[in-house]
Amino acid sequence: MTTRKMTTRALGWVAATGALVAVPFGLATGTANAASHNWDGVAQCESGGNWGINTGNGYYGGLQFSQSTWTANGGSGSPHGASKAEQIRVAENTLASQGPGAWPHCGQYLTTATEDVAPEPAPAPSPAPRPLRSRSRPFPRSSPRPCLPSRPSRRPPPSRSSRRPTPPSRWRTSTASEIRSSS
Repeated sequence: MTTRKMTTRALGWVAATGALVAVPFGLATGTANAASHNWDGVAQCESGGNWGINTGNGYYGGLQFSQSTWTANGGSGSPHGASKAEQIRVAENTLASQGPGAWPHCGQYLTTATEDVAPEPAPAPSPAPRPLRSRSRPFPRSSPRPCLPSRPSRRPPPSRSSRRPTPPSRWRTSTASEIRSSS
């Protein structure tokens, strides 16, 4: 077999394996739609479940869009005049661009609405700890090792000849008259 033929076969095998692995993941992400988020829960939290609400605070509709967020994420007209389905469509776009932080308090309700979704798999158990090796000595040392500095001092200790004696002016001796007066 030539090298070129082996390389071509290897690349074909890698491509086929990659396709087999990618297809299930592609299908799993392709099925995510608006029904996978609990937009009714968010609307209940944001607006009491009223999809046509306009409270005059600058936020509109069941999911309380600002007009700029609504327009930037594909909405037309005003959010409170749009249908529930249209508000959810724009909400999905907003979620994709801003994440659940677009609804700081009520974004917690963006969990799945149905219980038939498979839970995430539990993490794999950690491997058992390795047994400790026995020590070569049966008993510990009688005295611990002295703690040595990690780095030697840069200056050697002073020798006797390099030490300067204390100047005599600092030493004061008492005179006989001072001793007599203190007693």
